Amino acid sequence: MLATVVVGCGNIAINNTKLMAKELEYGLFTSDDFLKVTGKRVHTIADEETDIYLRGINVGGLFITENWMSPYVSDTMRKDHKHLSEMFVSRFGKEKALDLWDYYRECYWIDEDYKICTKMGMNVIRLPFTYMTVDPEFNNVRAIEGQKYNFELLDKFIEGAGRHGLYVILDLHGAYGSHNGQDHSGEIIDNAADVDFFSNEEKMSKTLDLWDAISERYKDNPIVAAYDLLNEPGEKAGTTTTRHFKFMDRAYDIIRENNDDHIIMFESCWGAKNLPNPTSYGWTNCIYQLHHYTWTNDFEAHKKSVDSKVAEINGCGYNVPFYIGEFFCQKNPYSWEYTFRQFNENKYHYTPWTYKVALKTQYECRGTSIFTTYKENFDPEVATYEEIKEVDDNVS
Repeated sequence: MLATVVVGCGNIAINNTKLMAKELEYGLFTSDDFLKVTGKRVHTIADEETDIYLRGINVGGLFITENWMSPYVSDTMRKDHKHLSEMFVSRFGKEKALDLWDYYRECYWIDEDYKICTKMGMNVIRLPFTYMTVDPEFNNVRAIEGQKYNFELLDKFIEGAGRHGLYVILDLHGAYGSHNGQDHSGEIIDNAADVDFFSNEEKMSKTLDLWDAISERYKDNPIVAAYDLLNEPGEKAGTTTTRHFKFMDRAYDIIRENNDDHIIMFESCWGAKNLPNPTSYGWTNCIYQLHHYTWTNDFEAHKKSVDSKVAEINGCGYNVPFYIGEFFCQKNPYSWEYTFRQFNENKYHYTPWTYKVALKTQYECRGTSIFTTYKENFDPEVATYEEIKEVDDNVS
């Protein structure tokens, strides 16, 4: 898998050499490296002639755990990040719960991981986070007196990426109350009919306030390549439609009202035509994002699926860049090579899912990550504080 990703990213033209020669302002970045979209092209504001292709990796479970790739299991509790946090608080108290999350993150991602990404030819990292990552009310981050949000976790990651010449895509994987009801939003809701985010003004307003605050904090930061407004917006993997577009448009307007000209990403579930023509909403400086999971190890079946996706994207007629924000190709190296070749030849931006999986004994997840750490499961309902820390210690 590691060799396959190197093959896929080997043709990426990135700006690390150029960046290293510059006076340091944001790590290896200066304001000249702020990205912009013109038509289907991405470039820096200082060099409109040179195309930039955002090609890298997803961080994965640093700020949001998914049960299938995290080393915990329970027969009775809800297997999502929100309920895991609540379990830690109920068993150990808030301070120890925060300590557990701090320790997990310190082990999960270290400075060497940035170096690995640059050595593999990457120039961007997509960083999934949720409202819990920055809102102290939800027992993932400490409160700062006089501040509604605590951005220390995002700040630290962005700063680290910038020191290594890596752009960061800020990907809101989970909105307040869960926008899609999936485990990867941080909170499971069983039925699509019960996922009311896009009709619930309170949940939408809280999420819009969060984007307002993110925009105010990072609007001048050139390390941030783009804002990814909502990961997989469709309720329980449903398709995106007008109610989703209307919320995205509200978030877009709030960011632009802050005089923030970062690239904004709009996600589809699941095809290019499940997003509107950007001209119908007046969206500019934007990228359209799709995810593509074929769920097959058979090369011919995978090839057919990729070819269909490429034809659909290229036939949609939208004058925007396309970015494949998540995909993987199981364990077949020929599928990986073919997929990367197609995405490169068609000038797509991309980040496979994912950088690391903490593989549990009852799952076979090889082929979904660059690195896999093998470990025993722990049950958060019975494991001691020390036992959980011991598992976290082996996640690196």
